[in-house]
Amino acid sequence: MSQVFIFSACWRTGSTLIQRFLNTSDDLLIWGEPNYLLPFHNAFTKSVAHFKAVEWQHTSLEELGFQKAWIPVLNPKSQQLLEGYRAFFNTTYGGQLAQYGKRRWGFKEVRQNAYQHAEMMKTLFPDCKIIFHYRNPYEVYESLLSTDFHQSFNDPYQPIRFWANNMKDFIDTAKIERLGAIVIAHEDFVDEVKSMSEMEKVASFAGVKLTTTMVETLHHKVGGTSSQVGLEANVVNKIDQVISGTLGQELSEKVMSLFAKPKLA
Repeated sequence: MSQVFIFSACWRTGSTLIQRFLNTSDDLLIWGEPNYLLPFHNAFTKSVAHFKAVEWQHTSLEELGFQKAWIPVLNPKSQQLLEGYRAFFNTTYGGQLAQYGKRRWGFKEVRQNAYQHAEMMKTLFPDCKIIFHYRNPYEVYESLLSTDFHQSFNDPYQPIRFWANNMKDFIDTAKIERLGAIVIAHEDFVDEVKSMSEMEKVASFAGVKLTTTMVETLHHKVGGTSSQVGLEANVVNKIDQVISGTLGQELSEKVMSLFAKPKLA
């Protein structure tokens, strides 16, 4: 029973819609954003590296015994550490499945370093399904501007930098194939012509049967604080500059070739 993880390039991309879409399936529960993967990934990386580096002490212990072996940094073997991390996620996210009539779990996350976090989850759960998700950066920023959430950033264009750094990984075919992941564009998922095929793609990848309820989910907007009115030309230019400054000209041009310029306010 494989887990499903959704990693979005930035906030206001429509990731909750995909979460809700999958949650209306018969057996899958996609939890909301953990909000701890950044520090957790740092601890995960450092601890696994450390445990591997001192595994030799087990050999010393087996040869010399506790009386003579060098054991000041003796730790469990790294595989045992991975089992511990795996148990943490299974207990935390799998413990309430029966309460909601589900058999499988996953979560969505919207933070920087999305690919690195996906790698971590793939290490812990090799059979898991990874969905990377993005939206046109101009629409992302327009949506952000119309929310109080946007005011929580010290730099008003920080979300665009996050978006750019994640997108450079999302368009890297080799990286995506390495994780056996798929990449979904919000615009395609909600497009009148493409949405059905995109829903079928996501459902099939996640291993769930596409139902009428799931399809109808796309037509039920729940919550949200956006009231979009368009972007000024100087804002569009600033977005372009931030993306170019973050990725460099060549890579930014490759990323931005996916998107049309927005209509101006």
